[in-house]
Amino acid sequence: MLVIGTDFVVSPSPGLIAWTILLVLVLVAGAVTAAKGRWGWVLIGLLTGGLVWPVTAFLAPAPGSLWLRRFNGPAPS
Repeated sequence: MLVIGTDFVVSPSPGLIAWTILLVLVLVAGAVTAAKGRWGWVLIGLLTGGLVWPVTAFLAPAPGSLWLRRFNGPAPS
């Protein structure tokens, strides 16, 4: 018998969808933390499975970071 599709392919469980959304949100928060130049927090997030990234994504960007250059424009001279 040839199996073309399974229940998982046809209808994933709500738990799988929730975990996928949570994983994407944590990874986006990690990318924001890295773009803000908070490398110490990125390292701590890697060690804790990204638990601190949703909080640290709201910190102010470090001077000279990619985030600061992108969203605040050039530094005044």
